[in-house]
Amino acid sequence: EAMRAAGIRVAFGTDSRASNPDLSVLEEVRHATNSYAGVSPGDALRMATLDAAEALRLAGDVGSLTVHKRADLVAILINAAHADPYESVLEPTSRPPRVWLGGQRI
Repeated sequence: EAMRAAGIRVAFGTDSRASNPDLSVLEEVRHATNSYAGVSPGDALRMATLDAAEALRLAGDVGSLTVHKRADLVAILINAAHADPYESVLEPTSRPPRVWLGGQRI
């Protein structure tokens, strides 16, 4: 929270099984929103997408749904019971049923 308040870009990622048991960036985002009251689900998802792409200097190619960027994306079912769709994405049971890399479904 202090780094964000100071204007420092904070991004999520994972490096290896040595530091993360499942290599899930989505689990990292869930952990952050559950552990830090100042991190909203929307902020955390931005840190895992566009902010992460900017930190890696890849924002021209990935990180957001923008014309001429790679179509690297996941589809996640939204629970209509949530007023905030970002909260629905971060439910512990939420898993992406569809994944695309470079526009190709995998």
